[in-house]
Amino acid sequence: PVKTSIIQRGDIVIFPRGNVAWQGHVGFYIGTHTESGKWIILGGNQNKEVKYSLFSPTRSIGIRRAIVPE
Repeated sequence: PVKTSIIQRGDIVIFPRGNVAWQGHVGFYIGTHTESGKWIILGGNQNKEVKYSLFSPTRSIGIRRAIVPE
């Protein structure tokens, strides 16, 4: 797990979706929207599109960092 204080571009962010604990929505952290403080997330299947959306950091239920083998 990655803490919100050290999130970086490309980290995978998990948000809740639906009413069942195992359901979730994931996207890639792109940056922080300076005016609102919300995170800019690149996600797929958001209204049947791949697009950038703003999400509140407090809604995040997890952050992971992909480790790419050398």
